[in-house]
Amino acid sequence: MQTPDLESIGRSAFITVNGVTDVPAKVDTGADSSSIWASNIQEADGVLTFTLFGPESELHSAAQLTVPAGKYRLVTVYSSSGEAQERFKIELPVTVEGRDMTARFTLADRKAMAYPVLLGRDFLDGTFLVDVSQGIEHHLHKSLMEQKHARNADRERE
Repeated sequence: MQTPDLESIGRSAFITVNGVTDVPAKVDTGADSSSIWASNIQEADGVLTFTLFGPESELHSAAQLTVPAGKYRLVTVYSSSGEAQERFKIELPVTVEGRDMTARFTLADRKAMAYPVLLGRDFLDGTFLVDVSQGIEHHLHKSLMEQKHARNADRERE
């Protein structure tokens, strides 16, 4: 079987999401869907509102995004351990490896994760070939992990 020419992406990358630049994203071929850190998620009268990232993140802004009825849906996402979680799924403009695209993300509290964005197979399939020898430099990953551990320690003190 011949593979079409696909753009290469590393195991992690900096992306732009909804105008927010330099967002670290983990590329995860084991995940069915893509996920983004969202906070203040509320649904009322068929309208979904949320804020990208959490107050603990350097990427956070107070800007509230609004998604009208029919432009989002509620889905069930399963963790690798089989745990089910209901999440809202939306579309956002992204720039990945210089390509302007639209990606479908589930909204999740990712403050305990090293990366605020996870790019899953639904986004990668037919578009990117994952080169695991490439990705965000090791020192940046170390910094992201340190931030994750600090957020977890803060949460445990609450």
